[in-house]
Amino acid sequence: MKKLLLLLTLMIFTACGGQKKIVVDSLTYEKNGDNYFYKIEIPQIKGIRNKEIEELNVELSELADSTIESMVNGLEGSPAEYIESYQTFENDFGITSILLETYSIGENDANGIQASESINIKNSDGSFVTFDSFFKEGAKEYIVDQIKNIINKSSGKIILNSNGKEVAFFEDVEVDLNNSAMYFEGNDICFKFDMYELAPHSEGQPIIRFPKEELKEFIKWLKKHDILSCFF
Repeated sequence: MKKLLLLLTLMIFTACGGQKKIVVDSLTYEKNGDNYFYKIEIPQIKGIRNKEIEELNVELSELADSTIESMVNGLEGSPAEYIESYQTFENDFGITSILLETYSIGENDANGIQASESINIKNSDGSFVTFDSFFKEGAKEYIVDQIKNIINKSSGKIILNSNGKEVAFFEDVEVDLNNSAMYFEGNDICFKFDMYELAPHSEGQPIIRFPKEELKEFIKWLKKHDILSCFF
């Protein structure tokens, strides 16, 4: 019996690849100058040996440096105020999910612009998770159709804005998932859309969530994950 348990443990550990310990550290920059203000907090992903992730860390740092340099030097097109931050989300998918969020406004602008993008990393091997690596064929069409039903108020789902009110979507809007940030929170797969993509400025960035159960037939890794979460 002990040998059987030991063998099962070894099989689990081997299948999981020894689960990577991914750590998300921060780099923070902040300054209130005469004609500008910036507060930038960017993630630095540690705990895994992966050249692509190392390059991403450098790219994020260099982009922050470039933004700061353009603001300090007052280059044309640079914002007067720039805020960048990120969140990480606990989830049931075995994925380190990071949502990057920015806010910028020019000196003479009436409204600022918010934007989001995501970084998703598979905990078992440190590889990037994209829409196509996560979903099977047919997922995009299904998700787009469901979002259209939400916009047309034929799905029964209500999407709330940051003020707790139902989002007033544009009519007859085209839904492009490439203009959203996909991230994973709890049991949900979330799509946060850019400003003006689905709704006017006053509605902010709509977030549309799909529970794992609804999309399970399209998820490539679901069967493995249900058997043993660390397979993810």
